Amino acid sequence: MKSDNPLHSSIHCRIFMKKLVPILFGSIFTLTAIGLFAAQTLTENQQTSDNMIKIGNFYMDKYEYPNIIGEYPVTDVTWSEAKAMCEAVGKRLCTDTEWVQACRGPQGLRYPYGPVYDGTMCNVESKVDAPQRIGETPKTCVSAYGVSDLNGNVWEWVGTSTEEGVLIRGGAWSSESCAECALKFWENFPNAKSDRAGFRCCK
Repeated sequence: MKSDNPLHSSIHCRIFMKKLVPILFGSIFTLTAIGLFAAQTLTENQQTSDNMIKIGNFYMDKYEYPNIIGEYPVTDVTWSEAKAMCEAVGKRLCTDTEWVQACRGPQGLRYPYGPVYDGTMCNVESKVDAPQRIGETPKTCVSAYGVSDLNGNVWEWVGTSTEEGVLIRGGAWSSESCAECALKFWENFPNAKSDRAGFRCCK
């Protein structure tokens, strides 16, 4: 893949971000201790025994695949391989709409933790050139629905595909402000894979 591909660096992302029109929200949301408590309570109420979170009419893995605390996210897989791995455990890749909904929460936030970028909230400004183990990323990197690490750590393939290619979202450990909920990248190389790209499953 090209060196400016978002799977390999954040250069493309930073250039692209300069062209974006800021998203304005109807209300300002700040992640406080109360907000964290609400997310944790929702997780406890909606979380299944296999570490999935119920959001509306679908379930999403709380963490990146393999969705197991202490394991590293699975990376270096193509979109097709990620799709097959979800299907092998009775799940599927999350659709683009589901992924964005889980990330932005009911408030329609720009980042899972709030409307303003904060590089300390998720693993997006790491000095180590590798993802963190599941469960070792910042505890603040959780959406209002209780889903963790939708921003940073590793990019995530989503199940939506068109003639433009397949979609990848969320940013990796060095993506900085690129890792926002509504920013998407099309990958038009069907066999593309990277140590920065993983996925999570839904059902």
